[in-house]
Amino acid sequence: MTSAITRELPANYPYAVKKAYVARFTARWLQPAQNFFEKMEQQFVKELKQLVAIHFSQFAAGGLEKAILEIVLTQLKLCSNRTQEKMVECVALEHEEPMTSNEGYLADYKAIFYARYTEHYKRTDPPTSGRPRNPVHMQNVITNLANMGIHHNEEDLLLRLRPATAADATLPEVAIEIMAEVRAYYQIAFKRFVDYIALIIDFNLLKGLDRTIDEALFIGLSLGKHDVRDRASNFLKEDTDLERRRIILDQDLERFEKACLEFENIPGVRLAGLGDDDDNRVDDDSDSDD
Repeated sequence: MTSAITRELPANYPYAVKKAYVARFTARWLQPAQNFFEKMEQQFVKELKQLVAIHFSQFAAGGLEKAILEIVLTQLKLCSNRTQEKMVECVALEHEEPMTSNEGYLADYKAIFYARYTEHYKRTDPPTSGRPRNPVHMQNVITNLANMGIHHNEEDLLLRLRPATAADATLPEVAIEIMAEVRAYYQIAFKRFVDYIALIIDFNLLKGLDRTIDEALFIGLSLGKHDVRDRASNFLKEDTDLERRRIILDQDLERFEKACLEFENIPGVRLAGLGDDDDNRVDDDSDSDD
């Protein structure tokens, strides 16, 4: 903090100090956001593959399932790239310059953290000066005091014997004020950033695919070309084994129906499966013969 002062009067620290602290924590936000995005994308891809398999696996022989999956994943990649670009822009906005219109929230949070840091500072009772200590000189002082019969000397207590300067008197208060304001801004900016990252992923990745997938499928499957009927017929082609089995079953059914007709032409032969009316008619005929 003190190294940032150039021409300012004592206890007047430039805005660049706060800006530097803000830039320090905003620079770390992209990686957690990227990790969150990758988990969302992996789960989304898993769900999409399952949906494609449920609806189009029966048309795998004609290549429809594979074609649709390739188009879906390609379009998802485009949405994914767009989403990551927006995420980088969001981090850049937060990193460029501290800004908020919620001045009331900033003031409230600043007051809360200022009171908290002040209380913590009083409890810890730090040394008077924040200037670097020379360990050699300090050890000489402790040794000389021990030679004089004064023992149990602590470094922090000895530093209090040094006359306080104007900088020493103002440094804790100014430092706490800077810390409180930076921490208050973090509270606002981080909540804003988390919400925007979630909105970016939802709008550009999840809903983005929903908005663009119809056009992507129409173009990818070439549904607007003159040979669309032939392409559709090829896509809907069934599996060869299923087609062969259907032909065999149709042939078996044809032979069975032909055999049923031949049995019906034989006198005195009644095929199983006739209705109850036929059974009753046969019984009536027997009674009349009796």
